[in-house]
Amino acid sequence: MWPRPIVFRAYGMRSVGYADRVVLPVHLKAKTQGPIKISMNMRLGVCKDICLPVDVSINSRLHPDQIEGMVPIQTAMTDRPAPVDARLDCTLTSSDEEYRLDIATQVPPLDGSAETAVVELADGRIWVSEPNFMRDDDWVMSRVRLIRQHDAAEIDLSSVRMTLLTTTSAIELTGCD
Repeated sequence: MWPRPIVFRAYGMRSVGYADRVVLPVHLKAKTQGPIKISMNMRLGVCKDICLPVDVSINSRLHPDQIEGMVPIQTAMTDRPAPVDARLDCTLTSSDEEYRLDIATQVPPLDGSAETAVVELADGRIWVSEPNFMRDDDWVMSRVRLIRQHDAAEIDLSSVRMTLLTTTSAIELTGCD
């Protein structure tokens, strides 16, 4: 469960991520009573002057009554983008290997400044460009380019996720009509 990221520019490109450190809450459901044994691997991009993939392995045992370390987790949980049940109107057009996705939705302006959008698809083999973002009163419009790798699935508009971000708040809208 990703907390609200920040938007920053590096080497002329927009990136979305976290500075210094981040707490990533993970929801686990125990199959039985008692301690939970965790064994997981994650690949994260870590950047400073350049970005590198970093593999993280976690092998641990959590006890049901363990409460230490909860404050940072609770803070990260409350700082997640709030899900919003608003309709995403999407239009997908294609030319050769490239697609264009236009998204429009009606949501009031968010608190904070520097409002922008992040658009994602469930299939990570589909590259999504930085959006052209525009707000007109309660209407938000984003246009992105999509490029499918040769082994990517067809573009599934029901998996589109648009996160609207400001300096102090974030909302998340999922699935195109």
